[in-house]
Amino acid sequence: MDNADSGTPKKPGRPRRTDWQEPYLTNLAIHGVQAWSCRDIGVSQDTVHEERKRDDVFAARYDAAIEESTAALERRAIQWAAAGVATRTTVTRTLKDGSVETTVTEGVEMSPTLLIFLLKSRRPAVYRDNIRVEQTGADGGPIQIRGEEIDREIDRLVDEVSARREAKAARGASR
Repeated sequence: MDNADSGTPKKPGRPRRTDWQEPYLTNLAIHGVQAWSCRDIGVSQDTVHEERKRDDVFAARYDAAIEESTAALERRAIQWAAAGVATRTTVTRTLKDGSVETTVTEGVEMSPTLLIFLLKSRRPAVYRDNIRVEQTGADGGPIQIRGEEIDREIDRLVDEVSARREAKAARGASR
């Protein structure tokens, strides 16, 4: 709520800075991590949180930046799952005679787990885990529940709880 709305006069002081917003939102759209963007721009997470509550336009732009970073992350994940990521490993070791041997291995790293998750999210009817549970009554028929049976079971449970409470109270009083 604005101070003017509350009837309290606005305290004199320096004007509120907003020059951090544009670079912050640009950084957030790239990284998608509020803490990193705050660190990089030099603004506190509390400031960002308060600005989101105070300014609907900033809040909408914040949400759009998060969505943009999520879309970029999704594109990278799809590429990694489908085509893999090029890898290069360099191993250097010193032999007994003092010479140095360097081995470079290049390849493609695949992520079958990521591929599974992407398929499950995009085509759940085909790739999701399906579990079907059926309960039946006698001879495979419907489960029969009669109102009187339920009432008797409720009464039995209430009596059991009451008896336990009374026994506990009696134990406490005898100490």
